[in-house]
Amino acid sequence: MGKKKFAQPAAKTTATSTDKMQKSVDEAANEIVKLSEGLEKAKKQSNSLPTVELAGGTYQFTIPQFIVPGIDGAAHVKMTAEAAAKDIELCERLVSDGFSGLIKS
Repeated sequence: MGKKKFAQPAAKTTATSTDKMQKSVDEAANEIVKLSEGLEKAKKQSNSLPTVELAGGTYQFTIPQFIVPGIDGAAHVKMTAEAAAKDIELCERLVSDGFSGLIKS
């Protein structure tokens, strides 16, 4: 019986696997860079949004604009964080409703 040679195909497979893994690592690193840049942009934007003083403390808006559901069948209203910050009753309602765009800071 003759010996089969496995060394050559195994080496080729290892090189191909290594190339695929390196490509995956490179793609992951690029995605991390993109996400980090997005996070920094979001932090800067969030820091420029208004805060409001409510009975429970200081709250920070986390989004620049949002839709406020109407009360008692009224139409929904598009609001900016700046406009909403001037309406303390609205802010208290948003907090009590669990609105995630206004968080305790």
